[in-house]
Amino acid sequence: MDVAYSANYRLITAREAIKGRKYFCIVCNNDVIFCHGEKRIPYFKHTHNNPGEIDCEFYSKSVSANSIYEDEFSARQKIRLAIERLDDEYQFKLIFPLIKSQYLKNQLKNSYFSYRCKEVDDFDLNVVHLLPSRKRNDVIVPLLDSYSISSTNDRFEKYWGLNNSGKYNPFEDGAIIFKEIHGQHISIPYRNILLSGKFFIVSKKKLQSIHEDLEVINITAMSSFHIYELIMPVSFNDDLQRWFTVYLNYTLQSATCHLDIISPLDFKKIGTTIYLTTSHSTWQLTNIGERFLNQRLIIVDSKNHRQMLQVSDEQLIELNLNEGSDYEMYLDQEVSEIYTIRQLPEIEYKQISIGNIFVNGENILFHKQQLEAAQVNINSELDLLIHSDFGMYYRLGTSFSRNLLAPMRIDVPRVWSLEVINYKLESRDSVVEQIFHVYERQHLYQKIIVDVKYVSQLLELVSTSKFQYKDKLLFLIRKMGVRVPREIPKIMK
Repeated sequence: MDVAYSANYRLITAREAIKGRKYFCIVCNNDVIFCHGEKRIPYFKHTHNNPGEIDCEFYSKSVSANSIYEDEFSARQKIRLAIERLDDEYQFKLIFPLIKSQYLKNQLKNSYFSYRCKEVDDFDLNVVHLLPSRKRNDVIVPLLDSYSISSTNDRFEKYWGLNNSGKYNPFEDGAIIFKEIHGQHISIPYRNILLSGKFFIVSKKKLQSIHEDLEVINITAMSSFHIYELIMPVSFNDDLQRWFTVYLNYTLQSATCHLDIISPLDFKKIGTTIYLTTSHSTWQLTNIGERFLNQRLIIVDSKNHRQMLQVSDEQLIELNLNEGSDYEMYLDQEVSEIYTIRQLPEIEYKQISIGNIFVNGENILFHKQQLEAAQVNINSELDLLIHSDFGMYYRLGTSFSRNLLAPMRIDVPRVWSLEVINYKLESRDSVVEQIFHVYERQHLYQKIIVDVKYVSQLLELVSTSKFQYKDKLLFLIRKMGVRVPREIPKIMK
């Protein structure tokens, strides 16, 4: 791996390390060895002396600085900007790193200090605000090209493991993207990025153009900066990837999988932050492309303690979390979002005064959270995001009517969600199982030629089932294409 903690718990890269000094893994906190030579790139590796290291997701694995989670973990050790829209205006905050758990035993009484910002007269932040229990680590500031941060006592700042004093130049590498993390839109200093939903671009120069696939919410100028509030498409092509590279100097990455919450039905989702009222939840993992063997979910609590869960063959994940704590979760060795789970005693939903959603002729907004139907007719006056078990995603604008097959989840972003269950799924699964056995023994059956539409219907039937080996069956169907065993039409009837 390319990063580790030094003896004083400063995050450093392998290129900065010095041979002979002590270093620790950023995940399991065990000793790691600094390795380098004339012909190989410097790196850190575990010592193999501690059996617990085997449970570390960085053990026996090449961890590069391009890992999305590693990049995000490193960024949290430094000052960042956050953006928030208040009516027609934008507000910015400086977010400071919280004090790490290993320093919480230090005595506060004789080590109190404050931070100052040369450019902001009423800047108010002290060491107490940076305690994880307080989480008041943000300060409202004007949007500037540079911020000069100083502490009232440099020795006390180091005593608490902090290194915030100095110049913070957020725009030194060009335009900045702000994406949703922990319920806030926070600046992304690293250049490999995974985006979904709403995001912001803040640039000192006006962008020459906005890619046609991006939905524009608002564009405004603020002092010498240009602010773009945009929405990502559900899927993107190479042309949009090139636009991010050319105009923003960001590398847009494609997700290899995503997580959907199955239960409880009472939840609220804002970006990648999920609010629940219970400690138990069930999640469905969907792979985009080939699945890795032995997929693992990493769960991190508010004290930075990690645990790993093996993903079952059914790709269902059962979580039982302690109450009263925030958790983050992400998938090991995958390109996926980092999700935040927050537990609340009660979830408040934003009420919409104008707008209705009719499903099969019934106005169901806020009235239902689950519906049984084989297919649905949707008439909506609101923007919807629809997740289909077939693997399709639809972002539907206002004033539309659409017929869709169940099962699915209908989301009104930030507001409400409805799960549509197909009550015919059990019988469907038995049909898919029969199809599977025929395709497994396809060499025993005569083949017939069908049209492409028939194959598409067959693929949809299998994709929307809960059959255990549907991935293998989908592969066999796609492999044979329009050549279908003669028994299949009989089973489909």
